[in-house]
Amino acid sequence: MTRIPVIIDTDIGDDIDDALAIAFALGCPELELLGVTTVLGNTAARARIAARLLQEAYAGSIPVHAGCGQPIRQSADTFKVPCQYLPGEMDELPVADLHAVDFIIETALRSPEPITLLTIGPLTNAAVALLREPRLREKLRRIVMMGGAYYFHYVEWNVYCDPEAADIVFRSGTPITAVGLDVTKRCLMSHTQLDRLSRGNTPVTRLLLGLIGMWQADTGRRCPILHDALAVYGAINGGLLGFEREAVSVELSGARTRGLTFNLTDRDREEQLVTAALEMAGRSVVEVANRVEAELFVELFLDRVLSSR
Repeated sequence: MTRIPVIIDTDIGDDIDDALAIAFALGCPELELLGVTTVLGNTAARARIAARLLQEAYAGSIPVHAGCGQPIRQSADTFKVPCQYLPGEMDELPVADLHAVDFIIETALRSPEPITLLTIGPLTNAAVALLREPRLREKLRRIVMMGGAYYFHYVEWNVYCDPEAADIVFRSGTPITAVGLDVTKRCLMSHTQLDRLSRGNTPVTRLLLGLIGMWQADTGRRCPILHDALAVYGAINGGLLGFEREAVSVELSGARTRGLTFNLTDRDREEQLVTAALEMAGRSVVEVANRVEAELFVELFLDRVLSSR
C-alpha cells in the first residue's frame, strides 16, 4: 500500500475532536503522518498536548511545531491555556523550534511526492504558508479541511476564527476537499460507543479518556462529535463520504454573517456555465462533502483507535 504523506494542522486542546482525529490518523495505515502543527491562541500549549498524544501512541518521533497564534485580521488570546492541557505533565514536553509555517513549506518543498495538508483548525498557518511560498501550491497534493457549512447557513468555528485565512486558501488555486459541519455533525458518538472506547486499555486510549473527561467538565457535554476525524477520513478517499463540486466563497463582512461559507452548486449545470459564474463571483471550485454513512464511520473510527497501540 502506498501511504499518503500528510501534515495535520490543529487547534487541539479545546474541543476533544482534534485529539480523537490525531489518534484516528495514527491508526490509519493509508496515511503517513509527517508532522503536526498547531494554530490559534496558545499554540505552544497546544503543541505540547499533541506531543503528549504522539508520545502515548509510540509516535514520539513525529515532530510537533507551534504556529500562528493570531488570526490575520482579528485577535486571539495567546496566553489562555486550553482545557485539555495537563500542567506539570506537559510542561517539559519538546516542541520543535521551527515555526509551523516554515515546517509546512520546507516539508512540502523537499518531499519527493506531493503532500496533503490536513487542516482541522483555523486556516491561518495554511494561508500564511501559501502567501509566503508560491511554489507550495504545486507541492501540495491537496488541502483537506474540516471547516465551513455548505448546505445550511451557519458560521462554522474554524472559518469564523480567521475568515481572511479561509478566503486566501479557497482562492489559492490549491485543490481543496472540504468536510463541513453539514456532515460532521452527524458523527455523534453514542453513550454505548463512548463506553466501548473507555474499555480500551492502551496508553493512547487512557490519555484520550482523560482528555475527554477534561473536555466534559469544561463544556458540560458528554459524547464527542467526530468533526475532525471525519476530515481525516476525507484524506483517505474512503467510500463512506460522498462529495459534490461546489463554487465556494467566504463572507468577510457583516455583523452576523462574517465567516459564512457560500456555495454556488454546479449540479446539473454545464461546465462552461460554472466557469463563467466562478469568474464573475471570484469563487473557487471545491470538493465538498455532502453525505456520510455516519454509523459505519463511527464504528470504523473505534476499530482503528482501539486496535492501535
